[in-house]
Amino acid sequence: MVLKANFTKKSMASLTMAICYHARSGRIRLARDLFDEMPYKDAIACNSMIQAYVQNGKLEAARQLFEEMVQRTSSSYNTMITAYLHENRAHIALKLFFVMPEKDPISWTSIIHGLSLNSHVYNAWKVFEEMPEHNSEAWAAMISGFGQNKLYMEALLAFRAIVISGFATLCSGNEVGFFVKYQSQ
Repeated sequence: MVLKANFTKKSMASLTMAICYHARSGRIRLARDLFDEMPYKDAIACNSMIQAYVQNGKLEAARQLFEEMVQRTSSSYNTMITAYLHENRAHIALKLFFVMPEKDPISWTSIIHGLSLNSHVYNAWKVFEEMPEHNSEAWAAMISGFGQNKLYMEALLAFRAIVISGFATLCSGNEVGFFVKYQSQ
């Protein structure tokens, strides 16, 4: 398929949406053909194609495109890290995470959650301890990770730590659980 058009921002957005549509429908070759026709491949288009590959089980093709990207974003890294964790390749996910230039809260929480799901909960704890600022999602991922790996005492100690730190308060009465306090930015 050859597309002949005056590529504007609007048409680039339309092509990116078409890539996503075809990928969700399992037509990865058509998605790639559309991607290849784009005269300029911005980070959004590249991330969409990487996600398309990941969704269709083409992790090596996703990695190849990731490596070819001129400018990778947090989304680029997060997609690849999550994909490797999903494939139980935590060592590669960790390598990518540690070379990632700018880690956002989603990056930190994703790696903590993914490591925990892959029974690497102590590595998740090490990453958690390196996190510059703990947020409610990271705490929840860590406590959940301990629980899922049957490390109940560690889960309880982590829960206790967030209560003592004032980051969370216990529910009152017969309720079980906790509320994370809102922290203004």
